[in-house]
Amino acid sequence: GVGGVMRIGVGEVMPNRFQPRREMEPERLRELAESIKSAGVMQPIVVRRLDAGVALREVGRGGGSQAEIASRAAGLKWELIAGERRWRACTMLGMESIPAIVADVDDRTAAEWAVIENVQRADLGPMERAWAFHNLAEKFGLTQEEIAERTGVDRSSISNFVRLIELEEEIQKFLNKGALSAGHAKVLLGLPTARMRLEAADLAQAQQWSVRQLERWANARMGGIGKKSAPAPMLEAVGGSATIEELEKQLSDHLGTRVRIKADSTRTKGKMVIEFYNIEHFDGLMERMGFEMRS
Repeated sequence: GVGGVMRIGVGEVMPNRFQPRREMEPERLRELAESIKSAGVMQPIVVRRLDAGVALREVGRGGGSQAEIASRAAGLKWELIAGERRWRACTMLGMESIPAIVADVDDRTAAEWAVIENVQRADLGPMERAWAFHNLAEKFGLTQEEIAERTGVDRSSISNFVRLIELEEEIQKFLNKGALSAGHAKVLLGLPTARMRLEAADLAQAQQWSVRQLERWANARMGGIGKKSAPAPMLEAVGGSATIEELEKQLSDHLGTRVRIKADSTRTKGKMVIEFYNIEHFDGLMERMGFEMRS
């Protein structure tokens, strides 16, 4: 059940063990703290009573002597379910109490509420969503259909997010810091090897490719070599709306690297510079151009 609003001690609250958010932006937290300082806490946090054994176990993760752990755990009475940003902002301000609603719920419901609150926030990262949905399935046995029903996210999206956990750790870091999006990740998951996925992710984040640019690179890398396609515009035909800059862009998209073209005034001769960033990237370019060195 859920009780009415009451005030509880800020220092008596332990963060939710099932909180999907791994990081909180300090600047956003400071902005919230300033808002609370001037207007107060407009929306209560949601907590549940904390079991003493759970408090000891969770506090013990931070290390220290048994006496120190027991002392810290003794002051904790509540486990946060929803509203961690508000609680942290109040902690930052040194406030003694905070309005709260006490809910009598089990672990699974507490985890669901934490996920639902955060999933509905647009700034929750794709990897945070992925681990949140994964944990609901692994720890509490929820199916993707049940998670979809509780969170309001369609089942196919949940499936796509959970698959992100299959990606290499380096790619997950790109996703966490916003260098790549969930759309990029979906394309990367379609590549067959870790080496290819890492190569694609490095290029995509370094050159700030759109999802469509990454798709074109992946298609070429996966077997577009040798397939006939519409001929590229010749230099002598470039003019008007079709500029050399546009030709450079299209070639860059096709090869998956930066291409520069310098032509003379007649546009019948010049030079083309194709950049590469390491030996593996060079080998990949040679493969995409269909070149094999004779022995």
